[in-house]
Amino acid sequence: MLSYFYDYLTQFASFYGIYFNVAGTIDIVPVTYVFKH
Repeated sequence: MLSYFYDYLTQFASFYGIYFNVAGTIDIVPVTYVFKH
């Protein structure tokens, strides 16, 4: 489930490019935090 969601985020980021990089950074941080812990 989480791996699928993470893969979706990766595709979403590559699709939206800079927009996701700016607007989605705050959302990406908790996700990577969960994966590391």
